[in-house]
Amino acid sequence: MMLIAAECEARIGSVENAVDYINRLRDFRIMNNRQLSVENKALMIVLDERRREMPFTGMTRYIDLKRLNLEKRFQKTITRKADGQTWILPPNDNRYILPIPPRVLEYNPEIPQYER
Repeated sequence: MMLIAAECEARIGSVENAVDYINRLRDFRIMNNRQLSVENKALMIVLDERRREMPFTGMTRYIDLKRLNLEKRFQKTITRKADGQTWILPPNDNRYILPIPPRVLEYNPEIPQYER
């Protein structure tokens, strides 16, 4: 919740409050935490801290990528290589939309499946 509050504060321009939330969170996590102080990079610090605070937590990174891709400055193209093949996921691609589960479609066959 502190990261959400920090992001909200950073987005409305309340840099001091955003950095204060991050410092309080880091005080709980890091011994001898060096207090952050920033001018105009509060939102980037919040988003970086969010990535560090919640690694490997399933859908969190996916949801962050999806919502941040709506803003031009945070759009990210993901490229991965596996078995000699290159996979590219551009910002706002339809593949960010998860398919409707087959069981749901069985209950109501008139629901169209998302195009991916």
